[in-house]
Order: sequence, then C-alpha cells, then structure tokens
Amino acid sequence: MKLLPYFIIVFSSVSCLSQTLKSRLLDVENGHPVSDAFIFFANTSTGTSSQDDGTFELPCLEGTDLLLIISHLNYLTKNIEIHPDSKFPDTIYLNPNELLLDQVVVAKKAEPRVRRQRENSFLKAFIGDDRKKITIENLDHLLFWEENDTLMCSADQPIIFNNELLGYKVTYFLEHFKLHPNDDVQFQGKAFFEEDLEATGKKLAQIRKNRLKAYYNSPTYFFLRIIENQIDSSQYQIGVSRRLADRTFELYQLWDPSKLEQDSVRNQFIIKCKDYFTVVNKGVRKAGAQPSPKLMPGAFGEKKSAPIIYETSYLYPTLGKIRVDQHGNILNHDEIEEFGFWATIRTSQLLPKDYTPPTR
Repeated sequence: MKLLPYFIIVFSSVSCLSQTLKSRLLDVENGHPVSDAFIFFANTSTGTSSQDDGTFELPCLEGTDLLLIISHLNYLTKNIEIHPDSKFPDTIYLNPNELLLDQVVVAKKAEPRVRRQRENSFLKAFIGDDRKKITIENLDHLLFWEENDTLMCSADQPIIFNNELLGYKVTYFLEHFKLHPNDDVQFQGKAFFEEDLEATGKKLAQIRKNRLKAYYNSPTYFFLRIIENQIDSSQYQIGVSRRLADRTFELYQLWDPSKLEQDSVRNQFIIKCKDYFTVVNKGVRKAGAQPSPKLMPGAFGEKKSAPIIYETSYLYPTLGKIRVDQHGNILNHDEIEEFGFWATIRTSQLLPKDYTPPTR
C-alpha cells in the first residue's frame, strides 16, 4: 500500500530571494540522508543531485510560482512551491515509495501485438508529428491499459527521450495520460532539459533555428505579446468559442487584449474565460481544409484558389481562469484542457521555461 504523500520541514532563515537554495534530504522513517535524489525546477534546465549526506545546493531562478521537484526512485516525488517572500526549508523528509508491484506486472504482461499498437498510439499522441526525431530510451517502463476505450498510460520511472530536433535530452515525469477514441489527448507532467553539448556547426545552427520556430509558435510567446501589449493583430485573432455536439468549435465572441488582468501581489496575469479561449495563428497556415462559417465565422479564413485556414488553438480553463507569469508561461496547466494547434505540437516542440530567444 502506498504511503500518503507528506513531508516534514524545518524552516531556516534563508529567503527564496537568495541566490542559492540549500537543504538536506532525509528519510522520514529512519532519518537517514537521501543521496542521489534529483532536484530541479519544473520545466527548466536548472537542476542538481543530493550528495551522500543528503545535502544539495541549487541556484534560484528569477520569477514567481516556481515549482521545485525532488525525485528519487525509492521515494515519493516531492513538489515544493517557491515564492519570493517564502522561507526555504533547511531539512526535507521524504516518504519511501512502495510500488504497487501487482499492477505493474499486469500492465507489462499485455500481448506483444497489443503492446505495440498502444506504444504507437502513445508516441503519436505524446510526441506529435515529429516523432521520427525523438528517441525514448526507456520505452519498456511505460505501462498501458484501457478504460472505456480510452488509452491510459503511466510510467514507473521518468521518461527519458532525446529530441534531435531541438537538441535536448529530456527527463519527463509523466503524471497522467489519456488518449480518447476521438483522438483527443490529455497529458500532464514535469520536464527537465539538458543541452546536447556535442552539437556543433550546421547541426547546432539548425537546432537554434528549430528552437526559435518552436518558440514563436508557442503559447509562451503569444501570452508574452499580450502581457507586453504588443500583440500583432495581423498574426493573431483572439476570441471565445463554444463546443458543439459534433465536437467542432463555434466562435461567438472576440476577446479584447485590454481585458487582461494583473495580480500585482503575485506578479501574475489573468485571463478570465468561462468557455474556450481561442487563438488563431495567422502565421501558421493549415492547407487542404475548407473554411467553414461553422468552425470559424468571420474573416478567419482565406478564400483563394486553394482554400486555406489558419491553425487554431483552444484553451478551456476548468476554473474559469488562465494564469501566466511575467514571461508568458502558463502557471495553471492542471486546470486547463487544450485542443487544436497547441495541443498537437506536443513534446517534440517542448522548450524549457528558462529558454531565452537570441536577440536580433
């Protein structure tokens, strides 16, 4: 039986505004130091490991609402929110992780043909259209099963994959994954990025070009333009849509960027929306699809000899709010369902939060 996730902390006088976070990891049951734990800021390239005595030091990143992840194969993963005005614990106790071995064994005993089918469906949904550029090192540690014709997946260790396209080795902590019969996919996790230090010359130049393209097509770039009041109306059209019975989307209202709200206390920006926040990226064209007033009424489509519509993204905030930090990163991913273009990009285009595009 799994122990309940909890931890005991002893607070020190070290503020999270300090340049370096310092603490010590101990086993909650016997007080022994926990070495070789991996500690990192979620979805960044900043991380470290605990020493033999359980201690670690980690440079603190700028920004608010940072999430520190502490991972170890023998212990439950620990998430600690970091706020500028909070105190960082100088001792953290971790709970042993007692795996439900029977479930793991059952999930791994699937017929090879069924296993391959599930793997292929997972890879297409998790990685996206560029899966030939991605190599997962530990595919055998993925556990698949089905519930009501929905493909489910978990992993008994972090998923490690090499992204040749963007030049990163990614350690991905999968929290949940669902692939529905209509190909809608929902997954959530935390990632750590390591640079491909061997990339040089033309390969490095292409990687940097790919990263820049991924950044400009990302929600991070879009929301940063909104925050800086520099949204380009010739590139983006913003609105609110409803979902119809046939699972298509119908735009019924435009969204004014001036409606963006700021929480000055937590240095966050808030978009309130009770339906599907809709972003049409006119910089990315989707060929071969007929413009339809039902899908996107108004001037969102182009009528040319070869009909073209623009790639469109839909964000549904289950609690009615999309919260982003000052860099444009979405803070409440767990409360948002994604559909459309941004949802299909998947992990093949995933960049760390601390990625900085080169200055022109």
